[in-house]
Amino acid sequence: MGMGTRADRREVRSLTGLRGIAALLVVLLHTAPAGGVAGFGAVFIRHGYLWVDMFLLLSGFILLRTYERLFQERPFPIAYADFLLRRLARLWPLFALATVATFVARQTGRTWYADTIHPWGWVLVANLTMTQAWVGQDSIDVPGWSVSGEWACCLMFPLFLRLLDNRRGGSAAGLYLAAFAVLTVLAWLPVPARAGGLDLALPATPFPVLRCMASFAMGMALWRGCGHRRLEPLVSSPLADVVATGLILAMMGKPHTDLAIVALFSLLILCLSRQRGVVDRMLRTGPAYWAGQVSYSVYLLQVPLIVLKGQTRLTHDAQQVLVAYGLSATKGSWLCLFYVLLLICSAITWWMVERPSRTMLRAVAYRLSGLAA
Repeated sequence: MGMGTRADRREVRSLTGLRGIAALLVVLLHTAPAGGVAGFGAVFIRHGYLWVDMFLLLSGFILLRTYERLFQERPFPIAYADFLLRRLARLWPLFALATVATFVARQTGRTWYADTIHPWGWVLVANLTMTQAWVGQDSIDVPGWSVSGEWACCLMFPLFLRLLDNRRGGSAAGLYLAAFAVLTVLAWLPVPARAGGLDLALPATPFPVLRCMASFAMGMALWRGCGHRRLEPLVSSPLADVVATGLILAMMGKPHTDLAIVALFSLLILCLSRQRGVVDRMLRTGPAYWAGQVSYSVYLLQVPLIVLKGQTRLTHDAQQVLVAYGLSATKGSWLCLFYVLLLICSAITWWMVERPSRTMLRAVAYRLSGLAA
């Protein structure tokens, strides 16, 4: 029932690679030239919001896989405090940096945004505490709404654990189906101006946080149930990951397939967790794995860089660079240049912000848990 040995708990590198691909496809949703793609490709790109659900499925799966034993072996108050501090170390430093950078750029009034942020005081406080999605405030760094949602999921982690506890009437299947039912209801709500059923990021409603919690809970249920004898033959098939990937790619180009795609995301995660297969080998090394390592930076830095792209001086300089290398300043050239710049900046922030801050705050968590023991 997902209770592997210590060796089994090592990083599943293909899941890291999958996170990297998902981050790059979210960026494509926000940067693809309007009207530049039609038909299947246009629907595929517009479905990019679903990769956020992939992030949350992966987070629930990996966090339970990583921290389940902590909650089993330590007193609950110590385990919970340790868990939250470690998650804070992972989520907050880069989020705060990206939020402040975007805030400063937006306040200049010369960006892709229509206006500056007013009243900025309360909005900034809500964002810097990662609670903006809970209290109906806009995310300054637009993708940050899902980080706020994930922070809510971390606070709810013990409740989800309780719902998975067989000794108290919980079950992995029950939690997964209940969470999927929540997504189904959300997908069919009469919410206007969205690209698809699960395109829910409206700050004035509770729907984004509910969406995050449902996908996160499904991920936790997947880990607890991944060793079930009825699932084993399905996910262990040599071509299962190839079939799941092919179906995902096909359905991403078809409208009204959100729920089916999320279900297929679940199947792909289970297949990759076996750490064998064609797709696993493609994602566990090379560029995909590296993209997974910097995926959080990629996800959060895309908007600050889009904001900077809207500044007149940077736009002019970038055009000169393209011309100097014999490239016309077309939308495709812009997109390639943007991706290069984004990956460079993401590598820098991963090395200089994410890694050191995570190490420092996790050391604090370790010392505090040792004192409390």
